[in-house]
Amino acid sequence: MKRILLTILMLTVVSTNPAFALSNSEDAGIKRIVELTNAQSYVKATNLFDRMIEADPSNPQLRLAGARLYRQMGMFARAMSEYKQLMNAEPHLIEPVIALSQMYMEYLNLPQAMTLARHAVGLSPNNKTARIALCTVLIASDYLKEAEDELSKLQKEAAADPQVNYVGYKLYLKRGQLGKARQQLEAAMKLEPGNGQWLLDLSELCEMQGDYAAANVCLQRALHADPQSVDKLSKMATLQEYFLHNYDQATIQYKQILAIDPDSVTALAGLDRCKTRNNDLAGMLKIQIRALAAYLIKLFAYIQPF
Repeated sequence: MKRILLTILMLTVVSTNPAFALSNSEDAGIKRIVELTNAQSYVKATNLFDRMIEADPSNPQLRLAGARLYRQMGMFARAMSEYKQLMNAEPHLIEPVIALSQMYMEYLNLPQAMTLARHAVGLSPNNKTARIALCTVLIASDYLKEAEDELSKLQKEAAADPQVNYVGYKLYLKRGQLGKARQQLEAAMKLEPGNGQWLLDLSELCEMQGDYAAANVCLQRALHADPQSVDKLSKMATLQEYFLHNYDQATIQYKQILAIDPDSVTALAGLDRCKTRNNDLAGMLKIQIRALAAYLIKLFAYIQPF
């Protein structure tokens, strides 16, 4: 009987306490924003976030969900605004500091990225993401000795982490040690084989080493995962035209680009070049065949008995 009365009392409290109901509603709303963000349903996610943040502007978890949403959408100014408000209101949170450092890196504002990365490591010295962010900025800023020291510590603690291997690739690439850079990048890709950007990086690195066959394989894998990417199609066309001299294949890539972007000046110019080069090759082949035929005729006449 007491247990029944206690249950009834708890249900009464939940139903008559607006604060309790609002808390549950907020939690469900934040989870829904995360779900919509992951599903790339951005319009619904932003509409829900705007409604919720107007009702509760001081909720840090809500602002985090909104900042992640806008960053994933590529709306960096809005994302940075949300992260900055969070950093001011909740100075103990490390995620806004790391995110802002990474975004300033993308804007090539290295001093600001460095300041924030060092601040993040100061907030949490053992935070791997913060230390990776700092190492990345150090490499970009040419502080290679300090970056090497940081990377050495990371490798001792997380040698099998793909992001750590990727930082190693960046460091060795900056030093011009292409062999070691490739080893680090390939190690990262074994742990995260579906990373499209890393496939592009490996393709470019293979080009730098003169390994055009491997570069071609990497680009084919990248295009298989994202066949409508103009950037990847352009890289494949460049590889085929300039390095493999496969003008027919380059023509196919340029035509695919034009199917997506009919006004692409780069693709139109590429088509013209490939057409000219194919014609030149055909002309050279005809000349070579004629020269060979003339040589054979002379040779045949020379060896005939008198």
